[in-house]
Amino acid sequence: MNTKNNQRFKDNEKRFEQALLQLSKTMPYQKMTVRALCEQAHLNRTTFYAHYYDIEDMIEKMEAHMHEDLLARFDTTNHALFSPSSFTTFLHYIKDHQSFYRIALHTRHIFPLQQGYDPLWKEVIQPLCIQNGITDPDEMTYYLIYFQAGFTMALRHWVDTNCQMSEKQFAQLLIHCLPSIWQEKKNLPKEVLAY
Repeated sequence: MNTKNNQRFKDNEKRFEQALLQLSKTMPYQKMTVRALCEQAHLNRTTFYAHYYDIEDMIEKMEAHMHEDLLARFDTTNHALFSPSSFTTFLHYIKDHQSFYRIALHTRHIFPLQQGYDPLWKEVIQPLCIQNGITDPDEMTYYLIYFQAGFTMALRHWVDTNCQMSEKQFAQLLIHCLPSIWQEKKNLPKEVLAY
């Protein structure tokens, strides 16, 4: 039986993922269809729907797996939040997987306020805002939205330009774009560093 835990199921999922990345080289994401993915992967539609609800669901699942992989690479003892080293580690991973992130960043219709929200909110935004005299939760929320929107769009532009700027240069640029009240928090959990 083709269940989520058996090797055949995992192999088919990998074939779909590879098909998506292969198709992205010749076709914009918006024109991809389940049929084209199935043809590229040499699998049928029934198999696709055993794995995913639709192409957006597939991308979300791929992003969740990559997010876990990225978190596993962070050594939080050596990275201060919003430091060149924390951004550079993250950006190196994005650059290595830019074919996927080019698709994922273009599918964002809303910013990922839920992904990594609790640790980011409780361990970063609230403390930094409170340290700087900002105690209104609504005002703090604007800092979070501003950061996520700006970061996502800057990252999208960097990926769209084939990561031409080096990771180190782009990390420094991102640091310059941060609100000054955020630039001193150190050694936070990896869930916060790579939300």
